[in-house]
Order: sequence, then C-alpha cells, then structure tokens
Amino acid sequence: MKMSTRIAIIESHVVDGNVGNRAAQPVLELLGFDVLVIPTVLYTCRVGAPGFAGQETSPELLKDLTGYLTKCDLQATVIGYLGGASGAGVVLDTLGKLSCPLVVDPVMGDYPGGLYVPRGVTDKIIHELIPLAKVVTPNKFEAELISDISISCDSDAIAAAKKIASLGPEIVVITSCHQDSTWAVNYVYSRDRGELQKFPYIESTRTIYGTGDMFTALLTGLLLKDVDVFLASAVAAALVSEALKFSIKTNRDTVQPVLALNKFRSYLQTGQYQAIMKSTNCIRRMISCEP
Repeated sequence: MKMSTRIAIIESHVVDGNVGNRAAQPVLELLGFDVLVIPTVLYTCRVGAPGFAGQETSPELLKDLTGYLTKCDLQATVIGYLGGASGAGVVLDTLGKLSCPLVVDPVMGDYPGGLYVPRGVTDKIIHELIPLAKVVTPNKFEAELISDISISCDSDAIAAAKKIASLGPEIVVITSCHQDSTWAVNYVYSRDRGELQKFPYIESTRTIYGTGDMFTALLTGLLLKDVDVFLASAVAAALVSEALKFSIKTNRDTVQPVLALNKFRSYLQTGQYQAIMKSTNCIRRMISCEP
C-alpha cells in the first residue's frame, strides 16, 4: 500500500465507549491520516451495555453517505460492522465503484457467543465482500466460518488463512486464537508466507470490546506507511495490548486507543516500530505454508 492522507471507515458508531468508528478514527488520526467516517448503525453504547438503544442507518441515508466516497480521493477504505442485510447491500454497491484497497474486518461473531449478525449478512460478507478485499482480519470464529476449517493448531490456522486468501485477499490476519491463559495468538498470512505472533495474555475480570476495530485500523495505517505486513501486524497487536491495560487501569469495558498510542507517540512518529515491540514481549515465529 502507498502513503496516504485520506482513509474512509465504514462501521458502527456509538455515543459512549470506544468501539467501531470510535475505536478506529482516533487511531488513524493519531497516525496522521485524514479520516472520513460513515456509521452503519447509531447506538448509545455497545450492544449489551446498560442504556443501549439506537438503530441502523437507513439504506437511503447510507446510500447518500457511501456514494459521497466515489467523489473522494481515497487510499484505503476500512469496513467493519455492517448492520443488517439491506445496509450491507448498499455498502457493497458503493465498494464496487471504488478503486482504493479495501481492508475488511468481517464482523460476524465470536467465541463463546457465536454468530451475532443475520445469516443474510454473513452470506454477503463471505461471498461478496471478502473477494473485494486486499486485507481481511477475522477472529478465530469468523475465520472458521469463512473457511469451513476448525482451527486447533498452527497448520489448521494456515490452512484456513490460505482458504480465505483463495477468495481474493492478499493478506489474512486471524486474531484472538487463544491457546492458553498465558498467550494471545494471531496468525498472519501473506503471499505464501505465514507467521505466528504470540503476546502475553491480558487477564481481565470482564470482556473488553473494540479490540478488533482498533487492530484493523492500526494495521491499515501501518501498511499505508509501507511497514512490512508481519511487523505491522505485530506492532498493531502490541498497541492493542497496551490499550487493554489502560482499559483495566481506568475500569472501562472498551479499549483506550488514545492513551495507548500517546504512550508510544514519539516512536510512531519516527518509525521506531522495533522499539514498540521490545516493550511487549512478543514472540514471532515463521510457519511453513507448504501443502
């Protein structure tokens, strides 16, 4: 990906908390990008939190908002939570008219809760959206759903990533493959190369939301700065880990991206990505991608 100034993000928006656009926009702005934000839904807070209310952006309004992107000079578009099938269809219609790379976080479900979007949306994501993407960042549940491969070891993860890549994407990052209570594991696959990336597991008494949104935004921004995909993924995961620590420290149930990036602002501004890695105890290991 080339250096850029303008990135569009199309995903959920909340009044309170850092999920969806609220987790992605500050990350990209702190990395120096001009961010165009389109909400697929408008909620008070994350789904399931006290006081939750809101609704999907109407297809008519979403058509107007996404249509504007065809008039913009974009270097990338990030796609997250799409809402219902009608909204997903509108977004897909617009994406077919854009020439910039697409980065897709295929938000469909997670363990242990399972699927949390309608089947009509999963079909559109798997069969229509992912083939358009250059980069996809499914979690383990979503990777298994897309690839129809159960992931229980390294070879399973790489097989799933290769299956997903065969649909069109050049880069596949499978996140949140927890092997035990000690490590959080991501798998990165690109152009017949694979890497396992392990980070110390951040233990919390409650679920912290917005990690996938923050990770995908960071990965996008770093790739646009021409950072190698494997290093970009590791740095993104390291910064998400820092955001989780701040969430626990401040007693929040969503990620704290601004606090995390401010801690490493000077390193990010000067491209000292290895310095960020040294502070996180990341373990990186290449994985054979041979059949």
